[in-house]
Amino acid sequence: MLVLRRTCGQSIVIGDQAEIIVRVLREDNGVISIGIDAPKTMSVDRLEKFEKRILSKISTEKLSNEIIERLKCCSNHSFSFINNDRL
Repeated sequence: MLVLRRTCGQSIVIGDQAEIIVRVLREDNGVISIGIDAPKTMSVDRLEKFEKRILSKISTEKLSNEIIERLKCCSNHSFSFINNDRL
């Protein structure tokens, strides 16, 4: 994981063509507000909502091993119950 420090008004760019731009909008009592510019074809969501969406798909769809490994790495929750039997 890359960790960057930014102050209000500063941005980071993701992708060679600046596909995603993340800007720090404000900080208030330890809560950071960010703005994200991304292509409309790209889903942008909070991790908690993403996890719920993935968990609901597990029972109906197959997930690739790459997605499962990314979930295990970036999640605060345990996805250890996900195995190839459920895929």
